[in-house]
Amino acid sequence: MIEKGYEDESSTSLNLVKKTRTSKTRKPSQYKLSPFQSGIRSRKSSIYWYGPFQLSVPLNALDAQVIEYVFSEDLPQSETIVSTSQIVVSCSSFRTLEPKVWVDSEIYIPINNLKDHWFLALVKIHEKKVEIWDSFPSHRENGQSRVKLVRKLMISLDDVLAVEIQSCFGPSFSFQSFEIVSPEDCPKQPNFYDCGLFVCMFMDGRSDATSRDFMRGGQPSWRILFW
Repeated sequence: MIEKGYEDESSTSLNLVKKTRTSKTRKPSQYKLSPFQSGIRSRKSSIYWYGPFQLSVPLNALDAQVIEYVFSEDLPQSETIVSTSQIVVSCSSFRTLEPKVWVDSEIYIPINNLKDHWFLALVKIHEKKVEIWDSFPSHRENGQSRVKLVRKLMISLDDVLAVEIQSCFGPSFSFQSFEIVSPEDCPKQPNFYDCGLFVCMFMDGRSDATSRDFMRGGQPSWRILFW
């Protein structure tokens, strides 16, 4: 038997060039899209308009009718939209949810507790104070859970409004330095599910909320918002 050593192998035999596939049959690079991906990306997303709102997904017929009715320009601001034995909500309260609508000289920010409750953060720029308007305040950690959410929000405002802050108030201004308080005379909801309605009414007539008692159906035991 003849053994072949490495010295017998030529440089050509060790460096044979393997024939590869053509670019058409070769696996595409990470920068090359397949026809399917290209079709998906080039496809325009659908836009649905319901009253003043622009959505990327369609609503069911009933929800669409409600929005069209509540936000119709022909509907009087005083029109009653929600009426129960305890509260009444008018069209003007719901109109505070319209996009690009200036509610007041102060900043009104509805906040969700990431579960099932809404409350309002009222940012008073000139007083450097934030008021938490909560119709169903949390007793957890003595209400500090709401305060923590508002503090995170103030940090976000400093980032989002950095250019405006610099041009209007100077480098020493910061939303994070604002005092956070919870008014004791904030009206309370009589149930576990009307927090969203109360937020709308707070934005619509917050100044009236502390100046009078709102009652419905002759029930003085309830502190109710009434428009």
